[in-house]
Amino acid sequence: MLAGDQMHAVRLLYFRTEMPGDISTLRKFYMTGKNETRCTYPKFMRDADNRLIFHYRDGGSGNGNEIYNVYDLKTKSWNRLLDRSLTDGRGKMNAYMSGPTRGADGWFPFSL
Repeated sequence: MLAGDQMHAVRLLYFRTEMPGDISTLRKFYMTGKNETRCTYPKFMRDADNRLIFHYRDGGSGNGNEIYNVYDLKTKSWNRLLDRSLTDGRGKMNAYMSGPTRGADGWFPFSL
């Protein structure tokens, strides 16, 4: 999978291959369709169970929310990892997250 475009306060899109390892089969997809019009700071990562997670900020400077999506291998679709954003600036502010970076124990400790 590949996240693309300028990815700074733009619509979220990503690409995946139809045949693993064959870049000629890359196709454009959208994730969940919700809170994806102003994507910034995209990052793919894996959790302790090796699930693919996609993290990004939805919004702009001063009014962004941290969003986490998880990929479902069976349905080949994305769903929200959390039922709401990890941080919510309520249209007035936003946190610039540092990380997450997986610790030695396999967990992702957060620092703001």
